[in-house]
Amino acid sequence: MPEISTPELSSALRRRFEIVGEGVIDTLSPEIVGVVILDDLATAEPFRRAIGGTSQSNVAGQYSQIQLRNPVGSGTVLLVEQIVMAQTAVAITVYLSVLEQSNFGTVVTPAWADTRLLGRPTGQLGRQASAALLSNLVVGSPFMVRRVPGDNAYLTGVGITLMPGWAAMLETSAVNEPLIGSFIWSERALKQEDT
Repeated sequence: MPEISTPELSSALRRRFEIVGEGVIDTLSPEIVGVVILDDLATAEPFRRAIGGTSQSNVAGQYSQIQLRNPVGSGTVLLVEQIVMAQTAVAITVYLSVLEQSNFGTVVTPAWADTRLLGRPTGQLGRQASAALLSNLVVGSPFMVRRVPGDNAYLTGVGITLMPGWAAMLETSAVNEPLIGSFIWSERALKQEDT
C-alpha cells in the first residue's frame, strides 16, 4: 500500500495537541485521511481551558465584586468565553467591565477544565466587598449591564480578551448584596504580534 506523507498537517497537529516526537503522520491511501475540524490548524496555538468561581457575601454599606485577572507580566493571553452570575436581590443590576487590575481582595485558585493538565491556570479569581463602585472608574473599555432577577443565574457568551495586567470584573450596583460568579476562559502563551 502506498504511504502519503503530510508534513504540514503533522506539524500543525503536533503543535495543537502538544504531541512530543518527530516524523510525519502517514496514511494508507488518499481517501483514508484523518480529519480534525477545530480551527485553522496552520495558525493554531494551543489554548488551555480553565474554570473557576467564587462568591462574595453581602457586607453592610459595601458593593460585592468578583474579578478574573491576568497578572502583570504573566506572558499569557486570557480569552473569557462564558460567565455565570447570580445574586438574590429582585431588581439589581450586575455590571461587567474590563479594567486595569489592581491588588484585589481574596484570591481563589481556579483549575484546568482538563484535569490531566498539571499546574494551575495563570488567570486568578478575586473577591472583595468595597465601599467604592469600581465600574464607575472604567474609562474607554467594554462595558455591559445585565439585569439579574433574584435567585437566577445568567450565562453570558462573551469574547473578552485579557492581556497581562487586565481584568474582567462583576459588581453589584447596590450595597449590601451578595454576588456569585463563575468564569470559563482559555489561555495561551503571549505571542510577539499580540503586543
